Amino acid sequence: MNGREKKYSVGQLSKLSGISVRTLHFYDEKNLLKAKRDSNGYRFYSNYDAALLQQIIIYRQMDMRLEDIASIIHADSFDLLSALQKQQELLIQRRENTDKMIKRIKVSRYQL
Repeated sequence: MNGREKKYSVGQLSKLSGISVRTLHFYDEKNLLKAKRDSNGYRFYSNYDAALLQQIIIYRQMDMRLEDIASIIHADSFDLLSALQKQQELLIQRRENTDKMIKRIKVSRYQL
């Protein structure tokens, strides 16, 4: 690990991500997001793992099955940085579309 690399305990990553410890353990058991083990046997996650978890969360919010998510993120061609960038762009577009719909609703309400 380089100087910028941080180790997150299961509890820390749970608080950071809003995902329960139980879910993190489940993801570990299912080989979706494997924790590393330190010399004492405690689970920990890296910065990359924390970013990958964010990608998993986004896919889950899109109602993707865990099996499908695993096949995407474990593919040789998977590029986390590129995937996160694309997700960010899609979320920004979704936010803009939502803002437009809210404005149209406001206009419609005032016309009634």
